[in-house]
Amino acid sequence: MTKFDVFISLSADKKRFQSIFAYNVDLCGLMNNLSRITLLRAWMLNVIKYSNLKPHCPLEAGHYYIRNFTVEKGSIPVYLQAGEYRIVTHHYYKGKKNKKEIKVADFQADLEID
Repeated sequence: MTKFDVFISLSADKKRFQSIFAYNVDLCGLMNNLSRITLLRAWMLNVIKYSNLKPHCPLEAGHYYIRNFTVEKGSIPVYLQAGEYRIVTHHYYKGKKNKKEIKVADFQADLEID
C-alpha cells in the first residue's frame, strides 16, 4: 500500500505547505493495471524510467533507487497552477495475522511548476 500526500506552498518563504489531496492506493494493483489509469500510468512510468524498479509486482526485497529524475512532459496535469509542490509517499504493507502496518519506505519530492 502507498499513501500519497500532495501539498502546495502558500507562503512567500516556501516553508509552509497546505494539503491539496491525500489518498491510499494498492500500489501493486495500480502497477498491474497501469493501462487503465492514464495520469497514474504517466507518473509511474516516469519514476520507473529513472530507477531500478520493476514495472510490476511483486517487488522483491532489495535496494532500489531513483537517480537523475526528470519530470516528463505529460506527467503533470495541465490544471495545476504554477507554484511549489511537495509530494510525500509512505509505502507499507499490513501483516497477514495481526494487520499491523509495516513500514517499507518513505519518500519526499519537491517540485516547482512554472
